Formats: sequence, structure tokens, C-alpha cells
Amino acid sequence: MQLRYAIEQDREGISNLWSVCFPGDETFRDYFLNEMFDPKNSFVYIDDDRVVSMAHVIPMEFRYHSRTVPVGYIFAVGTDPEYRGRGLASGILEHIFTVLSQRDIPLAILVPQKDNLFDYYRRYGFAEVFGLTHEKLRRVAIPADKISDRFDLLRSTLTSYAKDLSANTLTIPESQRTFGADELPVAIAAAEDLYEEVMRYRNHLMRTPVHWERAVKTGELAGGGMYLLKDGDRPVGYALCEMDRDKLLINELLAEDEVSFHTICAKVLDSMKVDEAVMLTAACPHGAQRFGMVRVLDAERMLSYAAEYRRDMECAFEVSDQICTWNTSRYEISGLTVKRGESTGSRAYITPGQLAEILFGAGPLPYINLLFS
Repeated sequence: MQLRYAIEQDREGISNLWSVCFPGDETFRDYFLNEMFDPKNSFVYIDDDRVVSMAHVIPMEFRYHSRTVPVGYIFAVGTDPEYRGRGLASGILEHIFTVLSQRDIPLAILVPQKDNLFDYYRRYGFAEVFGLTHEKLRRVAIPADKISDRFDLLRSTLTSYAKDLSANTLTIPESQRTFGADELPVAIAAAEDLYEEVMRYRNHLMRTPVHWERAVKTGELAGGGMYLLKDGDRPVGYALCEMDRDKLLINELLAEDEVSFHTICAKVLDSMKVDEAVMLTAACPHGAQRFGMVRVLDAERMLSYAAEYRRDMECAFEVSDQICTWNTSRYEISGLTVKRGESTGSRAYITPGQLAEILFGAGPLPYINLLFS
């Protein structure tokens, strides 16, 4: 059995394994293989020319206080049922940690798709530092006097739509105003301005136009997409949504003021022909549903960034990292200085997960949305 980077000839094998591990996700699988697949960021175990385990990494950037930090977003980790229990996923994850470290990437992030996977990923040094609240948005509860007719709502049309709503796709009514690929840059620029204004003082994932486009397309493939609210020619709000079976999920919605906020909420519900939706909002994981996890791959570098922000850190501790052994060390932080020394083997050490909690518990919590991959 061989662990290696994927190659172009692995596409069919990855497609087959994806169907086994993530049944019902074939639409996104095809989109990923056609538009996102990058062999140098995909890792597979091969047994007799068969792909039996896999994981994929999407390079992104993260705003950690005043620093822009490269991160590796790990997703679609899967192993053929016949090969489970042999440590293949473990081998791939540990290999990814090494590769990312060699690429000078100090953080890995992921979003577990099942609740029991949080415990699984904790074994590999991940910590839960990202949370979401689920707020029910009801059409009848939106104040009528906060809904303005002067705004226009446009819906994205970047992908082809099928007619079967049960297949998570949707035909757009003729009355719905739309925007296509030619107008997407304007929509993205407006959304980015609102997003950065809201996230300015928070740690958060940074988005390129490519990430925005992927978010729109994956939303469309799930029966939703991007809605843009305009006041004349000026964009004043946006929403990214998808259909989860028969329920509307609004993954993100931002608007510049109260009236535009209530208006886009009402107009999106009306356009999707639903009476209510679930709206996701970033929140502290202690008071919300746990969502995303982070793994520190370069302890010294991340501690130096934290010291730049805190400036009053006066402490010393040992990190014991059994997987990313290069992190195992004693660290002394004084002001802006981080000194590293040999571990004394003390039992008073912190784990990689506890280190992540220290780093990300020092300020406003970041928001990671699986759409922006």
C-alpha cells in the first residue's frame, strides 16, 4: 500500500471513493473534480491501483490579529469501509501536517461533518475554537415597516439549473432578476466590502475572488446561491444560501443597515418560496454549536504572533506534541519576545489542543464557513 500525492489518473478512483464515503454528494464531487482538484494538494493511499483513502487540502489565508497567516483547509477525508481500522486516515493526516509544515504553513483547519468526528480529530491535536448559532428566521416575524420596496433583489446564475427541486437544484422563476458571470466581480466586491467591515476586528478567513465564486457555485449546486440587494446601482447587502432537503439555510447574510437587513431577509424568503429559514451566525463555541477546529503546526511562530497582539504576555510553559514533534519544546514569552529551549520532560505541559485554545481564546473568535473552500 502506498501513500502519495494524487495524480491526474486518480480522478476516477477519487470519484468512486467519494461516492462510497459521502453518498448523495455527487453534485459537489463532480464540481470539485472539474474545477477544484489539484493533485499537489490531494493525498491518497493506493492499494493495487485502487484509491482506498484520501484527503484534500485547500490553501487559504487567515487574518490573525494584524497578521496574514497561510492555512491549510483539510476536507473530504475518507477511507473505503473495507480498509477502515488500519490507520490510513491517521497516516494521511500526519503526512499532511508534515507537508504543510515544510511549506511554511503554521495552521491547519477543518470542519467535522459528524458530531462524533470532533472527538476523533482531537486525537490529532485539533481544538474546537469556531462556533455557530442557528437562528430561525420567520417571514411573519419580519417587521413590515422595515421592508422597503426601493431595493431590488438579484439572484446569481453561474451554473445550469435542473428542474427537480428534490435533487437539490432549482429552476429560477422568470420574474426573478438575476446576475451572471459578467456581473459577478461587482457582486463579489460589494460582498467583500461588507464582509471585511464586519470582520475587521475579528480573526477570520480571508477570501479571494476565487473563494467567493466557489461559494456562489456550491450554493447554487445545493439549490441556492448568492442574493444581492441593490439600492439603484449600489449593492447594500448579500446572502449566501442553500437548500438542505426541504429547508433553506442562510449560511451568511450581511447588510449595511437595519432596513436593508430586514428587506433582504424578507425578499430571500419570498424568492425561495419558503416561510422560514435557518440563519447561521458566528459565535463563541462555548455558547453555540461547535463548528470548526484548528491545529497548530508551528507553535513558535503562532506564539510570536500572539505576543505581538497581547504585548503583556509574561509566561513560560512546555508544549508536548507527539505528532508534530518539532513543536515539542519549552517556550518563554516576555513582551514581544518568544524564546525556545529544550524540553525538560516536565509533566506540567500543554497539549497542541490547549495551545490552540490559548492562541484563539485571546481575542474575538474567527468565523469559518465551509462554503468558502
